[in-house]
Amino acid sequence: MSERTHCTATRNDGGACAVSWGLSPDTQLCLAHDPCRKELAAAARRSGGTAKTGGAAPTKRDGKYRVVPPDAVPRGRPPKTLDDCIQWASWLAFQAVIGGLDGVTVRECNRSLTTLKDSLNKRDLLARIRALEIKLRQYEQDRVA
Repeated sequence: MSERTHCTATRNDGGACAVSWGLSPDTQLCLAHDPCRKELAAAARRSGGTAKTGGAAPTKRDGKYRVVPPDAVPRGRPPKTLDDCIQWASWLAFQAVIGGLDGVTVRECNRSLTTLKDSLNKRDLLARIRALEIKLRQYEQDRVA
């Protein structure tokens, strides 16, 4: 597996820039450090989250955790069905790509979606098993009668 390329700039504190996405193919610098894209970076700062991203812009970090308002999540409510899980997973992937949510938050949400999906599948399978057991008892009763 190849190592991901990071921005080659040095931060003000002397550390290496950790950005690995949106690098210029010419300079290998991120938007914030690329002098050739200063105007684009300034425009992005001015827009300040007003881009059309399929939902409201996430709020700023609230303490330690990144949060989004309820109207920014799919259907404005928690996922309840397998279709909701698919929609949420797609939304989470999009948020990760555009930087709307950090990787830790996306991973934790995906773990929760996996648990919900597994629980829904188990519930549906148990219901099908119960229905088959009832049908089997009916067949057995009909055969004896």
